[in-house]
Amino acid sequence: MIKPVKKGDSMPFQGYCSECNEIVWLKDDGRCQNNHSCEKISKIAFVEGTQPAASVANSRVTKFHGYCAECQERVWLKANGACDRDHGCKMISQIGFTGEEPKAEPVPIGTTSSYSGAAKNQKKKHGSGTAVLSVLLILLLLGCCTLGNCTFNSPEKKMDDKVKKIDDKMGDKVKEVVAEYEGRPARLAKAVLEAAGYTVIVDTPGVDKDVVPEMDGGSDYWLLRDGETIRKERKDKLGLERIVKLTVEGAYERTERLAKEKTEKEAEKAAKAAEDAYQKRCEEVDKKVPRGNAWLLVERQGQAEYPYGFKLHSFLGIITETPTDDDTWLLIATCTVTNAFGAKWKGKCAAEVGANDKGELVIIQFAVVQ
Repeated sequence: MIKPVKKGDSMPFQGYCSECNEIVWLKDDGRCQNNHSCEKISKIAFVEGTQPAASVANSRVTKFHGYCAECQERVWLKANGACDRDHGCKMISQIGFTGEEPKAEPVPIGTTSSYSGAAKNQKKKHGSGTAVLSVLLILLLLGCCTLGNCTFNSPEKKMDDKVKKIDDKMGDKVKEVVAEYEGRPARLAKAVLEAAGYTVIVDTPGVDKDVVPEMDGGSDYWLLRDGETIRKERKDKLGLERIVKLTVEGAYERTERLAKEKTEKEAEKAAKAAEDAYQKRCEEVDKKVPRGNAWLLVERQGQAEYPYGFKLHSFLGIITETPTDDDTWLLIATCTVTNAFGAKWKGKCAAEVGANDKGELVIIQFAVVQ
C-alpha cells in the first residue's frame, strides 16, 4: 500500500523499492518516500493525473529521464511527466533517474537500476531514422550492383538463370545416356541424343579415320566410352544449341584398354599390399630394436673407431633403414670423418644393429667407406 509523503517533497513518479519491498512514491532527488537511495529503485513510472506539491512547478525539468517516441531519443522529463520538449507523458517510456543536473542530452548512469539496457541503443539526434534508412538503401544498391552494372532482376540475369536450368537438364540427360550405353555400340547413343534434339560430335582419340559414316551405316565396332556437353552457343533469346561430344573407341582397342587397366590395378594393389607388409614389419622390429637408439649406437661405434672426429648424418643423410630379419636393422647414412691431421672426408656408414638374448642393442657389423 502506498504511504503518504510530506507535501512539498513528492513527485508524480512511482517505483519499486527493494528495501521497502513495495511500490512507493519517489522524491525529487530519486529517493523513495522512506528515504532509501535511488540505487534501490527500479520500474519507475509516471502516474498520470497526480499533481506534484505546489512548491514544484509542472514545467520544471527534473532529474528523471525517459525515451520519447516523438523525439526518438532519451530526454529529460518535467514534473508533469512530459518531456523537455513538451511531448505528453503518453509518449514516454523506459523512465530512469540520474543524480546529475539536467543537460542538453541525458546520459543515464549504468548503475541506476531503473535504466533499461535497451535504452542504450536509442537514437541520439532527430532525423537519425531517416539517416539510417538512407544508409541501408545505399548498401542495398551496392549489393545489387557490381562496378556500375546493376544485375538486380535484369533481363540478362533472368536469361542466365534460364540458361543454367537448361544446362543442368542437358547434363543430366547426357549422363543418363552415357550410363546406359557405355560399352555398347556408339551409334545407339548417338541416335538417342539426336532424337532428343542434341547435336552430336564424335571423338575417336588416337584413331586417324572418320568413324561417323561407319556408325551411321550400322557398324557396331565403335563402342561408346564417354560423353559430355561442351560449350554451347546461344542461338536466340529463348534457347541454346545443345551440343554433345561422344568419345568412342573400337571394340579391339576397348579390349586392350580394359586388359591394361586391369593389369595396372592389380599391380597397384600388389604394390600397396607389399608396402603395408613392409611397414608392419618395420613397426614390429622397431618395438624390439628402436631405430632412434640404433642410430645412436652406430654413432658411438663410429666415434670409438675414429677418435679424431666422427659425425653421423642420421637425420638428413639417411640412405636406408631396412629390417633384415625380425630383430635387426640395416642402417646406412652419410658421415664425416676427421683424421689425426685434422683433415676431413665424407663417406658412407653402414651397420647392422640387433638385440641379444637379454634384449640389449648390439652392433653386428660396422663399416665406413668413402
